[in-house]
Amino acid sequence: MSIRDVYTDLRLKGQLIFDAPSELTISSGAITITQVYHTVDTQGDDPTDDLATINGGTTGSMLYIAAADGARTVVIKHGAGNIVTADGSDYSLDDANKVVSLVRDATNWHLAGSAGGSGSGSTGPTGTTGTTGPTGTTGVTGQTGVTGHTGTTGVTGQTGPTGQTGPTGQTGPTGHTGPTGTGVPGQTGTTGKTGATGRTGPTGTTGAGTTGPTGSTGTTGATGHTGPTGTTGVGSAGPTGKTGTTGPTGITGPTGLTGQTGQTGITGITGQTGPTGQTGQTGITGPTGLTGETGSTGATGRTGPTGKTGATGTTGQTGQTGQTGQTGQTGQTGQTGATGPTGPDTFIELTDTPTGYSGASGYYLRVNAGETGVYFSPTGGGGGEGVTGQTGPTGQTGQTGQTGQTGQTGPTGQTGQTGQTGQTGKTGQTGQTGQTGQTGPTGHTGPTGISDISLDTTPQLGGNLDVNGKIIYFEEYGPTGAFSGDHSYTGLAVVGNVGETVAFGQLVYYDSSETEYKLAKANAVGTMPAVGIALESKNNGEACKILLFGYIRDDSWAFVIDDTAKVAYVSGATGGLAVTTPVATSGYYSQAVASTLSADTMLLNPSPAMAKVA
Repeated sequence: MSIRDVYTDLRLKGQLIFDAPSELTISSGAITITQVYHTVDTQGDDPTDDLATINGGTTGSMLYIAAADGARTVVIKHGAGNIVTADGSDYSLDDANKVVSLVRDATNWHLAGSAGGSGSGSTGPTGTTGTTGPTGTTGVTGQTGVTGHTGTTGVTGQTGPTGQTGPTGQTGPTGHTGPTGTGVPGQTGTTGKTGATGRTGPTGTTGAGTTGPTGSTGTTGATGHTGPTGTTGVGSAGPTGKTGTTGPTGITGPTGLTGQTGQTGITGITGQTGPTGQTGQTGITGPTGLTGETGSTGATGRTGPTGKTGATGTTGQTGQTGQTGQTGQTGQTGQTGATGPTGPDTFIELTDTPTGYSGASGYYLRVNAGETGVYFSPTGGGGGEGVTGQTGPTGQTGQTGQTGQTGQTGPTGQTGQTGQTGQTGKTGQTGQTGQTGQTGPTGHTGPTGISDISLDTTPQLGGNLDVNGKIIYFEEYGPTGAFSGDHSYTGLAVVGNVGETVAFGQLVYYDSSETEYKLAKANAVGTMPAVGIALESKNNGEACKILLFGYIRDDSWAFVIDDTAKVAYVSGATGGLAVTTPVATSGYYSQAVASTLSADTMLLNPSPAMAKVA
């Protein structure tokens, strides 16, 4: 089904239900959506993975995604692909209970909201970092020895002249083409008249007239007259006359004059069409008329012999290749300059340092009083950084020798002549095709579908729903506080299995490890947060409608409506219960889930935030 535009407001009497979420796996930072609700897992079950791009959807599309496994983190990246968050920060799906909603514009997916996740306590202060000990003095680096001069580079030799290219050989003449054969086609015989067509029914016997023989090779003989077609009757179809034997094919010569075409026979009268049956069941297809036998196909004439292929001309000899010139001698490489002396390799080889390490274990390095050298001392002193020695000069590079001359290239030989191509033989004639049988009557037309969407109690979309700038209306909550009746509701809902017995109006959370909905309770993070409310009473393992957002009424509720109590929270004492007083027990989790509109009616809109009571 294609996308359909809605040109007026659309009011839903029930809820808008999505399919159960299907799992998608990130591939190179991207996923491709196929429905409204998905769970997302990391590529290769990695501990964490970035989601930068969401493929699919059109302008105005909505999407809900959740983590497929709470043990693995999916990081929704802002601005890395086509995903944009409101505050410009990345968002992590690090808890299987977290769900986010997104809306697409012409280019990007915008993070519209999120729900779920665990609260956490504050982090304690970081301890004081200990004092870093003083750094000892760095020893003086010895001087680098002087590098000897590099020898002078030799003079490059001159390049010899390139040899002349030999002339290209002449191309031999092309051989003659053989003559084409001749022959004059014969005249085509006149076609017999077609008999009148009677009422639809069995085909009558076909006349037995034979087809005249085909002329001999060379000039094609005249084709015999076709026998008259028998009249239509009740009898079975007669056999088709045999086709005459095709004569051998002669040599093709100049094309002769085309004979005149015989007159076409008169077409018989078509029988009357019967009345069309009533609309409803498809009528039985009538039997197909018998098809007449196909006449024998005449023998195909022999194919003329193929002309001989002319001899290929002799290929001329290839010219000799000239000798390659001698390569000049390479010049001598200049001598490498002498390498300067190497500086000290160890600290104690320097002239202003201690002469050894013996007896100085754990000692510090200090500058002497005269500031002319260093020595080992049992007490440290936080010395400064030593001076770096000078780097010696680099020697010169020797000269490169000369390159020798390149030799001349010899001339190329001549190309031989191409031989003549032989003649092609003639193709034989094609046989006749048999008759086609009759077509049976057309069946009745089926009934017409519904004309109003309100008549369809189970409508389904085959594609995206484009609201065309209009509004989808839920059933209105009246100005006097009245709703349509006990256990009435309208809004956005999904269908999913429950992991325990639930009743209408009970708050539920989503257990990602069991992929089931269970009763929400504020006394532990494992049974939070609430994501919806049950719209049916179901047992463990059964499918249940879950309202995610919308109005709901239950006459058993008795909310107190005043200036201090207009919000419903998850109860910490009774699973699934909505109360107007937030939990106050230490270690419990407070979550607002709805606005109370009257004593028995609420607007469900679960907050994504939870607060752990201190």
